[in-house]
Amino acid sequence: MRTLPATLVCWTLAAGCCGAFAADPAKAAAGKAQPTHKRQIERLRKLMIENLKDPESARVKGEFLSLSDTSDAPQVSLCGNVNAKNSYGGYGGFERFMVREDGRVLFEALEPAGAFVYIWPVWCGKPL
Repeated sequence: MRTLPATLVCWTLAAGCCGAFAADPAKAAAGKAQPTHKRQIERLRKLMIENLKDPESARVKGEFLSLSDTSDAPQVSLCGNVNAKNSYGGYGGFERFMVREDGRVLFEALEPAGAFVYIWPVWCGKPL
């Protein structure tokens, strides 16, 4: 009779251990995906900063990767807010930006009046 409870305990522990190990590959995969996202963010941020009047003064916040909401060929884009010095040497305040995988950089203040409001949800509406 002692073997039944002992066997049950062993099976319970084994199942618990297997469950713990089964979760580890998912964590490992997520850990591997993170550096890829980090490299994408760095590459796209560099493209955005190169388009500023004073790249060294750039302050970036709230950036995130997003998948475009286009049906033909979705692209990854970097979206966020940037504040940098303008032509007069002063900071103009944070404004939204987006950088597409194809290299196109858009700043809210530089787009035609109101156009950015329609572009933002398409390119930045599905954060990764």
